[in-house]
Amino acid sequence: AAPAVVAAAPAVRTATLTTVVNNPGHAVSYRVD
Repeated sequence: AAPAVVAAAPAVRTATLTTVVNNPGHAVSYRVD
């Protein structure tokens, strides 16, 4: 899943913050920063 997130990093970058807050358990996977 990591490579997929990195590929879509620019698109999901804004949603990353929201995703981390909504999915604290998956924060590590979505944490591209």
